[in-house]
Amino acid sequence: MQRDKNVTHDDNGSGDSNTQWNYGRCNNGSHGGQLIQRGHTNDDTRPQGIMLFQLNNYHDIHLDSGSTFHLQTNEHDFKEGSLQGIHGGFHYASNVEGRRLYQEGIDNVFDSVCKLDTRASNNVNSLSNMVKDGFDVFMETKRENSFFVTRNGTTWQFGHRNGLYTLVNKPAMVTTMFHDHAHGLDNNDVQGYCALQSVEKNKEGFTNNK
Repeated sequence: MQRDKNVTHDDNGSGDSNTQWNYGRCNNGSHGGQLIQRGHTNDDTRPQGIMLFQLNNYHDIHLDSGSTFHLQTNEHDFKEGSLQGIHGGFHYASNVEGRRLYQEGIDNVFDSVCKLDTRASNNVNSLSNMVKDGFDVFMETKRENSFFVTRNGTTWQFGHRNGLYTLVNKPAMVTTMFHDHAHGLDNNDVQGYCALQSVEKNKEGFTNNK
């Protein structure tokens, strides 16, 4: 495999010789923890394709329409006692590598079966699997650039961030407000909440007068 001088190599031991990629985290923190993947062929080492994406919080969960199964990166995000072995292993492949996984369990958030891969860079929930598991999925980008998934009266919001749809950590009441707004229901509370958030953000860095 070829190594880019500007990145730290992240060796996942894929053993994939069909594509030549280098990838890794930037050495300094000024790039916000980005990941570079640069591809070329054996016959022509000039870069023929590049992918640059933002690494997110380790515990973030991203909704992925291209994934066919749920994936967690930390065993602590599974319900206690739910992790078990996968007989014969489970092989999966991405656009840059593939490997075999040997554990799965029930996650703490959605009560869904997830594979465990401690070497993965992000937690991913499969959109198609969520539908199969009985979640209702709704999106209306003209009103709110988010996916809303609902099951048994509980709604979660996956908001757009850095090109990904990431689980939003907000109170249930706030999520319901945005969910109703996305459905076109009259709800002025959403605009009020956004205005309040903007005010709170602008106050950062200032001290209170005493």
